[in-house]
This record gives sequence, structure tokens and C-alpha cells, in this order.
Amino acid sequence: MTRFNLLSIFFYFSLAFIACKKEPQIISPVEKLASNINEPLRKVVFINKVGYVIGGNTTATILVSTDNGNTWQTKIFPEVGSGLLAIAHKYDDLGIYAIGSNGKMVYTADNAQSWHFMNTSISRTIEDMAFFEPKSCIFIGSSGQGGFRNYINDESGNEYVQQNLDYTLHDIEMLNNKTGFVCGNGRIEKTDDGAVSWQALNISNDDFRAMHIKTINEIWLCGYKGGIYYTSDGGQTWQTQRGKESNQLHLTDIFFMNDHDGWAIGEGGAILYTKNGGSDWYQYEKITTENLLSITEAPDANLIVCGENGGVYRIKS
Repeated sequence: MTRFNLLSIFFYFSLAFIACKKEPQIISPVEKLASNINEPLRKVVFINKVGYVIGGNTTATILVSTDNGNTWQTKIFPEVGSGLLAIAHKYDDLGIYAIGSNGKMVYTADNAQSWHFMNTSISRTIEDMAFFEPKSCIFIGSSGQGGFRNYINDESGNEYVQQNLDYTLHDIEMLNNKTGFVCGNGRIEKTDDGAVSWQALNISNDDFRAMHIKTINEIWLCGYKGGIYYTSDGGQTWQTQRGKESNQLHLTDIFFMNDHDGWAIGEGGAILYTKNGGSDWYQYEKITTENLLSITEAPDANLIVCGENGGVYRIKS
């Protein structure tokens, strides 16, 4: 074979490699943990060093861990009548509340030692919830072709404000009783007056599924179209850290442990990792094809992920 032909073949394969280039893969430091259920698990949080994973289909299920997520105890709540969709912590005490699709809730005030049932007047599909005052909680979600915000008194369960929206909302976080952020389809909004009013921030090019808020100015967003975005000025300007077009993934949650180390998870078992604040992202080798839905940090500085079909995983940091 001539030298010219060899160079031609090398050039051809080089072009093919560039055209098919994907994010670098690294060996996955992920292990699957025993959950002993096969229903969807939608949210994982650690509060006062106790871990909670909520989910279920027809029956409300909460997994509880007191050992950094190594083992999980299953608690079933048939009185709720459906799977749990959202969980939130009252920032001024031990109250932890979880809600199902029919507005029925369970709550604990003693680190999961005992649970109580509560009915609310909300009958829509909840995506997330957050407390912003000792007695007030905001719920967000979808209804028909749009979304909503509902405000209730947590002691009585009575709805007292309802806002119908022409867009869906997915994630909410209140930093204190005045300031908070919410994101959804094509927008992220901020409140500075205790959720009385919301102002749209300057970004609208993805279906934003989750936020990680480090400070009032530093926020990371991930989108269902695969984008990851960052602001350092409270949302006035945004940097695209991962474009929607690059090896498209349906991202569902994002978490940063510090200024450098961050993770984003998504459907089909996708886990992305950055070690430089989001400038570069690497994809872990998959250990599952199930959709991953929520990620958070455990007290031992490892990460816990949950998802469909009872999946609970540990990422060693």
C-alpha cells in the first residue's frame, strides 16, 4: 500500500473520530445499594444526618437511613393512597413533610421515629415543595397544559393562595423566608419578598429540571434538553457550561459539593462529573440503564442517588 493511501486512510478515520466524539468516559465509582423495592424513588435528602428517599407508585414509600445511606429501612403509608412526589424540611425545627399526588401528606417531627398523616386541599400533580415561613409552604407542579404555585398553612392543610401558570415548574428552593428560586420549562424565577411576587431571570433556552444554589449569586442549572448553565451574578448573565447539542442527555438533577466538584444525573443511568467547576464534564461508565432522578450529599461526604425501579446508588467522592 502506498504512503499516500495510508495517509488517506488515517485522515478518514481521524475525521470519523472527531465527528463521533463524545464526552470522555471515566471508570464509574458508583455502587448500587439495597433498597428492597422496585418502585420509582423520586427524591433523596439528608436532614439532621438522617437520610430520606421518597417514592412509590400506588403506595407511599419512604426509605430512612441513619448510617450515611449504607442501609435503608422501608416505611409504607397506605393511607396516602399514592406514591410520594416531594419532600421538604421546615427550616426552624425538625418537621419533615412528604406529599403524594392527591394532596395527602405524612410528616415527622422526631427524625423519623414516628410519622403522622395529614390531608390538604391540593389535588394537582406536585413536582416540588419548600417552606418559607414556619407555618407556610409553597408547592409547585403541573396541571393540564400549564403549571401552578399553591400556598398552604402546614398546620391546617388549607390552601389559601393559588396561582395558575402557562408553564410548568419542576424545582424550588427557598434560601430564607424572603429569598428563593424556582425553575421550570423555559424559565427560572426569583422572589425577594417571601414568594409574594416572582421575577423571571435572563435565561429561557431549556426545560430546566433542577438547580443547585450555592449562594444567592451562584447557581447551576440543568435541563431536560441536556444543557448545564451557571451564573455568578444572581441570574443577570448565564454561562453555558454544557450545550444542549453535545451528546444530548435528558438531565434531571445537579449537585455541587464545592467550587470544583459537581455531578449531574439523568435518564438512562447518565451521570456526568466535573472537577473544575463545570468547565469540562466527564461521563461515568453506566452501571444501570434506569432513569436517575435525584442526587444529594450524605454526611460522610459521599453522594447518594435514587431513581426508577427502586434504584439507590452511592457515588464515592
